Amino acid sequence: MIEERKRRVIELYYKEGRNTREIASTERMSIRDISAIIKEEEAKAQNREDNMKYQLEEIRAAKAYELFDRGKTPMQVATELKIRELIVSRLYNEYMKLKGLWQVSLLCEKIGEDAWAYLDLYKMACRKRLSNESVIRAVVAFNEIPNAEQRCQQVRREAYDLQIEKERFLVDINFLQSEKSKLRAQISNLANGIYQSEENLRRKTEEEKEITRMMFKHQKAFLSTIVAAFQTDKMPITIRPMPSLIHLQAIGEVAFEGEVQEAYEGDIAK
Repeated sequence: MIEERKRRVIELYYKEGRNTREIASTERMSIRDISAIIKEEEAKAQNREDNMKYQLEEIRAAKAYELFDRGKTPMQVATELKIRELIVSRLYNEYMKLKGLWQVSLLCEKIGEDAWAYLDLYKMACRKRLSNESVIRAVVAFNEIPNAEQRCQQVRREAYDLQIEKERFLVDINFLQSEKSKLRAQISNLANGIYQSEENLRRKTEEEKEITRMMFKHQKAFLSTIVAAFQTDKMPITIRPMPSLIHLQAIGEVAFEGEVQEAYEGDIAK
């Protein structure tokens, strides 16, 4: 009887659209009891709606997991199931956790929207058959490009400075080579002068020797004449060495004073 009256109140309120006063007049019930029945029915309706939403969400999640497992991207899943990005992202994170990739899920949450760029990089590496180490080296090298450009500019400046220094050295070398040529010419002139001096000295030495021989010859003849004159007069003869003969003995033209005296005495004996 109570359940029948509740059903009747619900039909009058929801189907016929009557208010609580009209229902109280028709069913001879208090407004408080009618309000309690309506609130109870609203709570049951809300529970049924929540259960339907939950079941729908579960069905949609299962379908999304299946699509992800087939290799569909979140964009493709969102388009096929007609769900928003927030929902598909949550479902994708749940799928990753179910697959045992919860760390990847946390990484995706940390990276945010840029996670798709990393996924594209991974796909490209797979297509190119690149190892993880190769990808890491490539990323490190890419990050070093600005430093490499700065280093390249610095090397260019250093190369320019070295070129300027090289040109300065070439100028110095040309100057030194010119000075070297001048010094060689001076050395050649000095060598020629030395040679000429040596030749002149040799000629002068020969002339001196010739003059010395002539002097010795004339002195010998002079002494012979004097000795002959004394021999004719029967005068005692004393031969003394002359200073010039001693000088000649010193330079090697006459052996010693005694030889000269013996030569003169021999002439007297004759």
